[in-house]
Amino acid sequence: MTSLETTSIFPNQIIRASAGTGKTFRLSNRYLRLLASGAECQTILATTFTKKGAGEILDRIVERLSSAALDANLAKKLSDELEWKLPQARAADVLHGLLKNIHRLEVSTLDSFFNRVAKVFSLELGLPPVWEIVDIQQMNRLHQRAIETVLRDESVISLLHMISKGTVDRRVASLVSDLVQSLYETYRESGPVPWDALKQTGKLLTEAELESVLLQIEAFV
Repeated sequence: MTSLETTSIFPNQIIRASAGTGKTFRLSNRYLRLLASGAECQTILATTFTKKGAGEILDRIVERLSSAALDANLAKKLSDELEWKLPQARAADVLHGLLKNIHRLEVSTLDSFFNRVAKVFSLELGLPPVWEIVDIQQMNRLHQRAIETVLRDESVISLLHMISKGTVDRRVASLVSDLVQSLYETYRESGPVPWDALKQTGKLLTEAELESVLLQIEAFV
């Protein structure tokens, strides 16, 4: 069945509903009706906002189809719910086709779907050939790794030591982390162009210049 034929049988539909009002049931109905009509599972896109929601949709589809394939009465019940004739034998055939192509199913989160589309068109979007979107846990690890790399410099350690007046205070680490996060947000808002325009002098401060800077910093601490 072509996409035009499917659209003519199942016109576009908008479902507006609050949480817990049966959206997953309605969405699984739509998916199962498309399968029952002959549409191939890899041509159907089912997306939601969370991995949990996507998992619930897939579980509901497989569960209801499996029940119909094993029991004629449940097949009749599913047919009534779908408003589409789906005998037990047909339910078994549809289930077999679904499980055989389960690795090709498009039941996922919106983020995951857009991520895959962007990777297909990486060159057209000006992105590197190999890239990925990091999650919060990965972002925090990279954040901490960047701070640790900077803090390995002896001059930075000396600076932090003077700012903290020689005391070991977790507040200093928190200040550095907050500063890095703040600058990162600024970088994201401004983009790389203004930062690339900054010229690097390539020379370190003299002892006198460093002492002057530290005294100014201490005045604000």
